[in-house]
Amino acid sequence: MANTSDFDSEESWFEPREIIYNVLYYKQNVVFLYQIINIMKNFLLIFVAILLIIPFGTIGIVYALFTVRPLSPYWRGIAESIDQMGNHICGPIFNQWLLLSEGYPFGNIDETVSSVLGKNKVIGTLSPAGKWLDKILDWLDKDHSINAIEKNP
Repeated sequence: MANTSDFDSEESWFEPREIIYNVLYYKQNVVFLYQIINIMKNFLLIFVAILLIIPFGTIGIVYALFTVRPLSPYWRGIAESIDQMGNHICGPIFNQWLLLSEGYPFGNIDETVSSVLGKNKVIGTLSPAGKWLDKILDWLDKDHSINAIEKNP
């Protein structure tokens, strides 16, 4: 009888090298797909956050105008939060435009733009654009960036 099973052929399906290659290839594709899904989720979260902050942020500030005293720390907290968010969002571009290559980097979510400017002013790593921004802040508030330096951001 010429009827042989697949297991008897010389080109067996059980090639260890082929199995390892297939497993690694499959794992690589799964990791890549997982990374793409995470990137898409992050952008979706950013989009939803922006959609929510526009109406609710506006309503919250308008409401606070009538219920929170003008000298309350609430207003300073809003300014500092926006400043920290700006440092984090614009970190890559600020590093490129406001610093010399070896400066203290922007981008830490827990640190303000002014604090990073102050640290770079002290160590002398502000670019001409960074020095210009620091001068504007100094004109608005004497020694603003130096006084804004955070010890442990």
